[in-house]
Amino acid sequence: MASFKPAFKPAGLLLLAFCITGLLYHFYHFIITPPFPPEPQTSIPKILWWKLGPKGKTPKIDAWTTTCIKLNPSHTARFYDDAKSDAYVASTFASQPDIVSTYLALTIPILKADLLRYLFLLDQGGVWFDLDVSCESPIDTWIPAAFKDKANLVVGWEFDSGWDFGFVRQFATWAILAKPGLSHLALTVDNIVAGLHQAAEKHNTDIAGLKLDMIGDVVDMTGPRRFTNSVYESLEKYQNVTVDVESLAELKEPRLVGDVLILPGYAFAAGSNKYTYEVPKPLVTHHYAGSWKNEHGGEEGG
Repeated sequence: MASFKPAFKPAGLLLLAFCITGLLYHFYHFIITPPFPPEPQTSIPKILWWKLGPKGKTPKIDAWTTTCIKLNPSHTARFYDDAKSDAYVASTFASQPDIVSTYLALTIPILKADLLRYLFLLDQGGVWFDLDVSCESPIDTWIPAAFKDKANLVVGWEFDSGWDFGFVRQFATWAILAKPGLSHLALTVDNIVAGLHQAAEKHNTDIAGLKLDMIGDVVDMTGPRRFTNSVYESLEKYQNVTVDVESLAELKEPRLVGDVLILPGYAFAAGSNKYTYEVPKPLVTHHYAGSWKNEHGGEEGG
């Protein structure tokens, strides 16, 4: 009987297996894995992010931001003006030209500022603050010990308690804590870019030609509601977690949903919530400077 002779020698089979393994690795790594995989970190990076307007730091802005810097001496404070922000986005997201071209083409300041905060946190993580926010306690005390290793994104309700009419619960975006590379932020960015292009197409213009009256409500396009809905979508899509908003109403203490820690309204938005009982001291105070609420959608040069 003729003996069976393999088509490949053992060395050849080993080489073939190695090549197949390599191809599978590259396929998985570059196609299936998101472009910003979460870093293996147990804590949120100690970076404080701010975006300055054309007028830079006014005395009030300096006073408010200084409270956060002094209360958090182990954190690195980063202030970005327009030019520095443009350069950062162009360099950091060079491999995603749709993000870069959209960001750089925007002419409405609040839209750029909204998108920028998500890009900062997606890339490096840390803590984003609006310029009109002051800190009331050290950031290291904000996350209960039971959640420190589990919370990848920390947000607080903007509207939650004390309203006697219908309203939409949304996360405040004047203070956000995040680890880098989160799908929640990547999806927020994707949804904003897509929404801006849809608005431009609807009005037969390009991104640079968009005006405030073309995009609807800012909070829906780039602000709190866009962010909140994108986080819900990400939790369901990537973690199979369906968010039951009603079960998160009238929070008295932080609640973990997937890897998102939701803080009660008094934490970041004490001024937007009313309580019939005593609540803990707020973590931050939002001073509602509202520099973007004008026909230009932001601060003009001065």
